[in-house]
This record gives sequence, structure tokens and C-alpha cells, in this order.
Amino acid sequence: MNLGSRIGIPRPAHRAAGGAATVASILGASLFEWHRADQVEPTGGATGFFRWPDLSGNGRHCDAPLATNSPTTGTDAFLNGRAVVVFDGVNDHLMSVAPASAYTPFHDGTTVAIWCVYRMRSVVSAASKTVIATSQTVAANGFNLQHISQYAYGFAGNGTAQTVAIITDISEMSSRIRLTRMGTALTPDFTDSSDTASYDTNSSGNYSASPGSGTALYTLKMGRSGIGADWADMNLAEVILAVNPTAQQVAEVSALLSTYYAPSDSVANVLGAALFEHHRADSTTTNGSGRFRWTDLSGNGRHADSPSAAADPATGVDAGLNGQPVVTFDGSSDYLVNVAPASDFAFLHQAGIWALWAVHRFIGTPTLYGGMYGTCDAAIGLGTQLDMSGAANELFGGIGNGAANVAAHLPVRVGSDNVGKVAVFRSPTGSSSSLQMRFTQASGLASVVSSAADSVGRSAATPPVSTAVIGKRVTGAQHFQGNMAEIIVAQAPSASQVAAVNGLLNTRYALTTT
Repeated sequence: MNLGSRIGIPRPAHRAAGGAATVASILGASLFEWHRADQVEPTGGATGFFRWPDLSGNGRHCDAPLATNSPTTGTDAFLNGRAVVVFDGVNDHLMSVAPASAYTPFHDGTTVAIWCVYRMRSVVSAASKTVIATSQTVAANGFNLQHISQYAYGFAGNGTAQTVAIITDISEMSSRIRLTRMGTALTPDFTDSSDTASYDTNSSGNYSASPGSGTALYTLKMGRSGIGADWADMNLAEVILAVNPTAQQVAEVSALLSTYYAPSDSVANVLGAALFEHHRADSTTTNGSGRFRWTDLSGNGRHADSPSAAADPATGVDAGLNGQPVVTFDGSSDYLVNVAPASDFAFLHQAGIWALWAVHRFIGTPTLYGGMYGTCDAAIGLGTQLDMSGAANELFGGIGNGAANVAAHLPVRVGSDNVGKVAVFRSPTGSSSSLQMRFTQASGLASVVSSAADSVGRSAATPPVSTAVIGKRVTGAQHFQGNMAEIIVAQAPSASQVAAVNGLLNTRYALTTT
């Protein structure tokens, strides 16, 4: 009997229209347990608390032990707007109603697959946090899928020994799909927010096909391990467990989840109200005077216009930036001036969190201090500046308060200055007054971070000296020579939003995540 149907929960389909494959139809008899966040019962548990039903029909529902352990529900824009179960990282967790013995295949050498679609809601900087588990320690009977810092890892133990697999999670909180497959070894597969990175790390050790007599196996828990206090602050969208799936079934389920939870390729969707200004080279036009206009896609009307015919840049595409459209600046006369007043850009020289992305590629020999985007001219001017520095292999960023400045220089390896790259320039935290620069190039050769302490502070009252200028320094003759594909400015973005935008840009322009 289909227990899911008996309790009034039909098996859902990710995309049922047109007879498209579903998790259930792909896995068939291999489907062991299945939870999806659009199917929950807030008071449906055996004790009247939160229940996450098992959609496989096998009755392995997960309940909150107490009312205070009940998670909440919502949606997550980083998971394609899909439904999620929200764990608070304090005491929220769920336990399977099935006995611990039901999960023996997950530590006795049987070939199994485990998929978790989740996103950490805060940085996991120290102790690891458990997504799902049937054990607490690595040598215990059972398995554990955990997240810490920039790593996601899984382990399986037989009571006396274990195998461990670690995955580099570059996008950190923007995790999408975590797949661990266990047979004689662990083979994790990871898909980040850009859906381009998949890091496989096979453990060199195997674990016995027979469980040992060590720590007892626990029933499945979500949000914490067997008896540990490693509660996860996360959004969990879907959990699938399969026993003896084929390689083809594993591949098909992974593809289905990647499609269903694919992030929207939209900067606006990711940044929301934090989006201040956004230019992309496939959106250019002319203004009322017939001059070149780079449209502001944020909806805030901060368009960048050419002041004269001589300053009009050209447009085209750039094979070095994944064949995407670009705006080409000639390095001598081309530049654009934002139509918004200077006062709009005051936050770019005040204390606070902000982020600036410039997707660009230099052409020829970069101009000395050639300006890419900025609201100031001199280093101590009011505002911020991102440009090529005095050396041909260095990027420069600075914030000035009118009396002093803080600068960050980002070395770029010699010979790489004509390769497509993404520069991220931001003030990282509200309490820290420093600059950080992140740099990515297509070849993946250079990844350098420079920061400088801002001991002088920044003016909170005086507006910047200028509105934003693209393609040159505000009043100087230092022009940018090259192609620009995209410029994004965000005010008070979260760390997860910054990571997600990085993923979108790395995907669009085929750059290496760093």
C-alpha cells in the first residue's frame, strides 16, 4: 500500500506535465525515502508537532520531537524560488519515525545514493553543521552529511573505521545539490549556485561490508547528527535516499534536481532591494539627444550616457568573455557619465557594506590608471575608484573621504592582463573598515586578495565630488582601453548574495570560481 496516499499525500512530480520523469518514476523500487518541502504537515507528527512526510510511500516520515524543535517553512530565491524547510540552527531538527535498523544499508557496504538540496543561511566558520545523518562520529555506524566553511563533506562508518569524502564548496552558502554515493568508497558530487562546478573526491579507504560493534546506529535526523549539538542554520528543500540505484538512475535524478532548483540567471532576483545599479552590454540604446546610453537594468534610472559623439563607445561581442556582448572603450576618448545626481553615490565613500563588480577585458597595453568605474578622481577625493594601477599587471581600488584614503592593490600575473576577468571590490562588514578585492580570470591562474585598513574613516555627510563615470577617471584623462560586459553595484548586500552574484557572473562569462 502507498502509505503516502493513505495519509492524503500524493507522490509529487518535479515537472509532471507532458509525462516528464519524476524522482519516483526514475528510481522505482530503489527509492528508499523522499522528502520535498512543498509537502509538509505542520502538526501532522505522531506527537502533534511538525512532520515532513516521506513521499516514497515507505512511511519513513520525519517528525519534530518537541514543539520547540519544529522548523518553519518558506521559499528561497537562491533555490529557484522553491519551497524550503527552515532550520534555525538553535534547536530545530527532525527524526525519522522508522527504527535505526531501517538505515542499515547506509553503513553496511550496500550501494546507496543520497541527495540533499540545501542552502546554509549563515557562514559556517568553526564547528561543522549537520544536514542529515544517522551517526554522530566518523567511526560510528551510519553516515553524516555536513557543511563547514567552504567545504561540504560526508562520511560513512561501520563502527570501527570510516571513509571520508570532502568537497570544495566555493560558493559556500549558495550550495545547491549535495550528492554522496557510497559503495566500497565515497564519491561526492557537488553543484554550486552557478551549476558549473562539480568537485569529485574519492576516499582512498574502503569500509567493511559488515558493520562493526562500535557506536550504535541512529535513526535518520535532519538538522543535527545522532546525539550531537551541531544544529544547522539552513534551508533544506529536498532529501532523497536510494538503495542499489544504477549509475543511470543517479545521473537522471541529479539532472532533474539541477533543472528544478536551477537559480534564475537574474542579478535582480539575487540582490533584490540591494541592487543599486546594473549595466549589461546586451542592453544599450540612445538617449534623447541621440547619444549612446548604457541602460540601468536595476529599475532605478541610473543610466550611463555619453556626453558627446566623440565619447560614444562601440558595441560587439568578445570571445574572451564567453562570446558575450561587450561595450568597447577606445582608451582615448570614450566614456559614460551617470545621469543620477552625485548625492545618490554618497554611500560609496561612507562606512557600510557595498559591492562593485566589473566584468572586463583589457585590450592592448592598459592605460596608466585607466578608470573603469568611479566617483572620484584623486586618491583622496570623495568617493570610490576602480581602475588599472601604475603597473600593467595591477588593479587598483580606493576610497577617499576628502582628506585621506584607503587603497587596495590587486596584483595580476604578468601576461594575464588581456584575459577575461571579474573584479569584485567591496567593504566586507559593517564593523570592519577595509577594502577587499576578488579577482577571477578565465585561465584560473590568478586569485589574489589584498586588503588595507581604513584608519581615517569616511565622511558621512559630504556627498561625493561626482556622479559615477564609466570608462575613465572623473576629471582625469586616464581612459579605460578594453571591453566591458557588465557592471553591478549593490548597497548592503549579504554575504550569500555576493556569493550568488559571483556564481552567476562566473557562469555567464565562463570564468573560474575563485
